[in-house]
Amino acid sequence: MRKTIYLVVLRPSSHRTAEESLGVEYLASILMKNGYEVKLRDAWLNTNITTESIEREIISDKSNVLFVGTSSYMLSNKNTCDMISRLTHEGIAVVSGGYGPTFEPEKFLNSGAKVAVIGEGEKTILEIAKMFEENITNYSQIKGIAYLDENGEIKFSAKQEVADLSDIPFPQRPYLDIVKNKHSTVNVLTSRGCMGACTFCSISAFLSKQNSPRWRGRNIDSIIDELKELQEKNVKTIKFIDDSFIENERTDEWCAEFLKKIKENNITINFRASIRSDKVTESNMKSLHDAGFFSFSCGIENGSPSALKRMAKRASVEDNERALKIFKDNDIYVQAGFILFDDKTTIQELEENYEFLTRYVWLVTKGIFSEMYAAVGTQFTKNAKLENDNKYFSNNIYLVKDMNARKVYDSLKAWQLHHSKIYDMVIDPISAPKDIPIKEMKKYYDLMIQMKKIDLLYMREILDCVQKNANTQNILTKYCENYDDKFKEVYETVVRYYKEDELEYDADINGFLTINEKK
Repeated sequence: MRKTIYLVVLRPSSHRTAEESLGVEYLASILMKNGYEVKLRDAWLNTNITTESIEREIISDKSNVLFVGTSSYMLSNKNTCDMISRLTHEGIAVVSGGYGPTFEPEKFLNSGAKVAVIGEGEKTILEIAKMFEENITNYSQIKGIAYLDENGEIKFSAKQEVADLSDIPFPQRPYLDIVKNKHSTVNVLTSRGCMGACTFCSISAFLSKQNSPRWRGRNIDSIIDELKELQEKNVKTIKFIDDSFIENERTDEWCAEFLKKIKENNITINFRASIRSDKVTESNMKSLHDAGFFSFSCGIENGSPSALKRMAKRASVEDNERALKIFKDNDIYVQAGFILFDDKTTIQELEENYEFLTRYVWLVTKGIFSEMYAAVGTQFTKNAKLENDNKYFSNNIYLVKDMNARKVYDSLKAWQLHHSKIYDMVIDPISAPKDIPIKEMKKYYDLMIQMKKIDLLYMREILDCVQKNANTQNILTKYCENYDDKFKEVYETVVRYYKEDELEYDADINGFLTINEKK
């Protein structure tokens, strides 16, 4: 009888509400298809289990454990490494995977993990399972991993070939009932990768760690079969977690074919996905809207041409505006990926962004403050040479170089922190999204608009104040005093809405707003 493989996801310190960890659900499915006993423990989705309870279960069962697989990223890396140390101390073998081990394998190996999976794990996980079953100690023959040699030096094996997404079995979903009871999003993957090359994005860096095309997708029949299966389980709202839903062969004709298959199979699910603005057309948006898409995340990122160029965005301001008109014409919610600040932001760019945000106040955003994250492995981090000790989790901390722009940065960040939880709560039912009637989302959307209009008034005053070399603290104090009652009213309203819609808000305050930066 085969020993048990535990797959573990710990709760991250995140301002996002809990949702499915599709990566480990795929790995569980592949292992089970190949005859392995798998126990999946997700402490983010299932609030009835904790890190401590998972550890106790594994330790009590350690004679029957083949290995423990952990999946983590920036906001859960530290907790995962701490758990690895404790399990390793008990003589339990641990394998780590995800974005964290891919970019910083040394952290996990030094914590005691036997191997760190580099890149996607669908093929590698079976090689690892065989390795432990056969007591293989020559890790170099396993593709797609990092490990420590006998001298404690980190070694990397050959890159792994990626799996055909249409051939991967549908993910195991042991927590589907919890997801539905929370009215949370059900996640579906139809592609991996993105043809963009944005300097701040980890996707390209992740894909470069394996033998993979920049983007690849599943065939329509595979997608439709999974949607049919989920609809039979009474799933009504789905978030496609693709990095970029429309790429390569997914032309206007593909979207029309997708719509045809949706109708032929009587699928009535509501969908949300991510799309690049330069991929939005009147034709594909009409087809996707008719297929059930009510919301898209779109990487607008900035309203200044110079900032977009610096980010290596494929889309121009004009491309973004054309896409936004098409979204608007099709009555689609648009959550804008938006990055107001990076290290080279100027006052002129902030003025251009103020005008842009004022024209498109209807865009779903978490307020007006946002900053580029300097994640390990990204081109932005490499270009700016930001491998320093001043980090929040794995993100490097940097300064806005222009002194006036930095003053605006500090003021907008302080303002955002003042009501960030309210903003997160207000837009979460749309952006996550939650399984509530689409018409019910409008009440959250209207609250967001109320808050953003106040934000824009504040931004205008701060820009004027900085350019006059006046005291920005006085503006912050004035606005907090003038609008605290309004924000309290919004908060009380959104709490009431959550109760009416039986929603749960289980996220933390965004930690990037609270860290102390070097001045």
